[in-house]
Amino acid sequence: MNRRWLGPLLSIVLIIGVGAAIIASVRGTLSDNQKITARGLIGSEKEEFFRDERVIRALDRLGIQVDFEKAGSREMSQKLNNESYDFGFPAGVPAAEKIRQDWGISSPGYDVFFTPLVVASWHQLGDLLVANGIASKQNDHYAL
Repeated sequence: MNRRWLGPLLSIVLIIGVGAAIIASVRGTLSDNQKITARGLIGSEKEEFFRDERVIRALDRLGIQVDFEKAGSREMSQKLNNESYDFGFPAGVPAAEKIRQDWGISSPGYDVFFTPLVVASWHQLGDLLVANGIASKQNDHYAL
């Protein structure tokens, strides 16, 4: 190879490399800028859910970061306001309805998930609930 071409060839390779690095950097910056932060108030029973690494990774893939503060269901309605928080996630329906009423929210809420209720009791009480059609016997346990 003629040495006269070596200098310009290396310059072209260097320019392409720098250009690729700039493009990769800009794409990374745009990706970071496209992420949103949702700030909310949650019931303390929801904290474990929002700290779960699987949830954090899933939200991150969607470009969402969640910052939250814990609040009791009764105080949540007082603390929520449109400027400071993006969402409220109270413990149950009564607190959610109170928030909707206090803030004049007419759109429907979203049932995100339900957690099972476990009741510990004695077998005699379980049999009484079955006899009155309130529970059913399933193998070695009762279901309401």
